[in-house]
Amino acid sequence: MKRIHSSILCILCGLFLLCSCHEEIYDPEALGKDYFIQNIPSDFTWSTTSSVQTSVIPYDRYEGQYLYTIEIFDKNPLTDPSAVLYTTGWCTGKQPLQKTITVPAVQKTLYIRQTTPGGRKSIKEAEIKNNKLDCSFYPEKNTSSAPATTRAYADERIPENVPADANEIKEGPNNVTLEANKNYVIRETYTGKITFPGSGNSSLYITGTWINPNNMTVLNKGSDIYIMGTGKLLSSAASCTFKWNSAGGVMGIAPGGQLGTPEQNNIGLEFHNPGAVINEGNFYGDWITANAAGMLFVNKGKFYANGLTTSDVAFLFRNECYAHIKKFKLNNQSILTVSPDCSFVSEDFSMANSSVYLGNSAMLEVGTLTTANWGSPFIQGNGNDYALVRIDKMICPSRYAPLNFISNLYISCNQYPADPWTYNILFNCMLEDVSTGATIEIKPSECSQGNDYVPEQPEEPEFPKTVTYTQTYTFASEDNYPNPGDYDMNDIVLSLDSTSYYYPQKNGIDRVTLHFTLRAVGATRQLGAALQLDRLGKESVKSVSYSTELPLDNFYRNGNSTEQKQKQAVIPLFDNAHQILGYSNTTTIVNTIQGGATAKPVSFDVTIEFSSLIQEEDIQLDAINYFTIVGTRLPRTEIHLPRYKHTNLSVTPAKLQEVTQQYMWSIRVPGIFRYPQEWRKITDVYPQFEAWVKSSGKDNADWYIFPEEHLIYRN
Repeated sequence: MKRIHSSILCILCGLFLLCSCHEEIYDPEALGKDYFIQNIPSDFTWSTTSSVQTSVIPYDRYEGQYLYTIEIFDKNPLTDPSAVLYTTGWCTGKQPLQKTITVPAVQKTLYIRQTTPGGRKSIKEAEIKNNKLDCSFYPEKNTSSAPATTRAYADERIPENVPADANEIKEGPNNVTLEANKNYVIRETYTGKITFPGSGNSSLYITGTWINPNNMTVLNKGSDIYIMGTGKLLSSAASCTFKWNSAGGVMGIAPGGQLGTPEQNNIGLEFHNPGAVINEGNFYGDWITANAAGMLFVNKGKFYANGLTTSDVAFLFRNECYAHIKKFKLNNQSILTVSPDCSFVSEDFSMANSSVYLGNSAMLEVGTLTTANWGSPFIQGNGNDYALVRIDKMICPSRYAPLNFISNLYISCNQYPADPWTYNILFNCMLEDVSTGATIEIKPSECSQGNDYVPEQPEEPEFPKTVTYTQTYTFASEDNYPNPGDYDMNDIVLSLDSTSYYYPQKNGIDRVTLHFTLRAVGATRQLGAALQLDRLGKESVKSVSYSTELPLDNFYRNGNSTEQKQKQAVIPLFDNAHQILGYSNTTTIVNTIQGGATAKPVSFDVTIEFSSLIQEEDIQLDAINYFTIVGTRLPRTEIHLPRYKHTNLSVTPAKLQEVTQQYMWSIRVPGIFRYPQEWRKITDVYPQFEAWVKSSGKDNADWYIFPEEHLIYRN
């Protein structure tokens, strides 16, 4: 048995002594001095949970005609099968879902899943702020913008006309060498080689066709090639490269102009100094290599290439129509922008300390997206409507360089990284469940292939419906109330594993099933347990039933199986914890002494049926007043969670309840609590526990995750 301190004896004696005015006498200071933690802040509640007011607005495309299903999780259920479901509800855009839910105090963000009336699912992360969570699936007003062009090449315009002084290059027996500071034009078909000057400006205009037989054409400072509206640049070589050795070179394709063909895309570009590729026509190229910082790519037409890579230098690729580059590498502060209603496609897309900006209804479609283990890569929507990012496989190797998705994006990915800390879904981004189909529509156009959106067939959710909330909580108690005892917090250990709600319709529940597991009894006397439903009177309960036979003889029950002589609905759980674990002797300590008596934890369900529909908030965790019962006498000793009131059958006078409510004899811990071994004080087993208490719960809120492993009980 636990040792009773002398000061506590004084308190207990005071229960039965009356002063001249018949007031009960207590000594709160004496209790505080004997308690195992000193100087506890007066506002501390001992709660490991928070009550959060949630408001969720679905992206309603049916003007309130159909219900959307909203679910709230602790983690992303799309990528983590262990995600815990906190709550479910049904609403429209005109009537948002508003609920107060209980979550672990360490929870700073929540994941909200919207299911459309056609069954399509998308997920958004939202932050808890001041115990409130506001989430809208509509796009948000965006004040960000894509970066401006860092280099200007004649305002990025291709000359409208061939200069009047251009020298015509005609088909002939010899190759052509260009002179510096002169303009040239190919008006018909030319199949010979062209040698550009070693220095000085020269510009070649193509209005006809040049079929270049050379596998390497070198251009120097100021040398430009413009493929005009009727022009074509082709090559008869197996592989043809245009190489710029000096700064200032431009490859420009005007509207109607064409480089390569879909069948013969053998022309590559190589830049060793800053230059520009401006396409307003059709570009069918091979490899593009940018080995100089400050390169500019502008696509206003159709752009196809086998690859675009750099040697760790910055460039800007601004896509204003359709681009398909099989292997695309964004390196070291390089930037890709995709204009509204435009598409960028790549089978192999890599990012290292680089960024992508997507306008309204823009699409980034990637086979494999790979990030580096350094830098801060991000993909950002910069419009006021959603853009779509479709990825088959995402490879992010480093937590120190996570890929960030930012602002007004729908992300549709078949394979996310195994480590969720290597990427972040931020600021109004949505994850689309690929298996349920496209949630948003990107319409096909000249500049976009669209996303093959198929209109859904809306239907209302079917009721009745059962929803199981999977967050586990463990109740752990010290049984010597009001004496502090040894505080190993294992005298009775009972977990509430999950809770099932039965919805006959969307606006209320008529039953709840609580799934319990009794895990340990570290006490040497008979202990029982019960629940008081603080927000419901006894008349609210129609019946209570149990999945298995439990010891309940010491409870005097009404016809509905609630406890008699109670104003609130009190639900008996059991009156003999030892018996449930298979021990008839209540002096045996079970599952708390390493090498001592053991028993397999016992699970059971308690189903409460209500007389009429109630709201989920009336039976949520904070409204369930769990308590342990010591012995078999009435009135009885009840051990409640701090700040919770005793029942009408408690032996403890109201004044003593008030004195002791600042202290803890029972605690509710998220998850399966790894409780201390027998005679091991919780402050020794959990080193952060006392700091949590002294900070009034502000610090070390996750203290229960970090025990001294050798001091916890192991089955």
